[in-house]
Amino acid sequence: MKIILDSIEMNRKGIIIIIEDDQDDQEILKEVLDKLSHPNKILFF
Repeated sequence: MKIILDSIEMNRKGIIIIIEDDQDDQEILKEVLDKLSHPNKILFF
């Protein structure tokens, strides 16, 4: 999947909201973002 955001200005320091009900998948996503040293706060729903 490719997302094109050429003309959209985003807040790159904002909260990342992830909708995922599986606890294992949430942990995997957390680990990946931690390894990438992503500074944004992450909220799971």
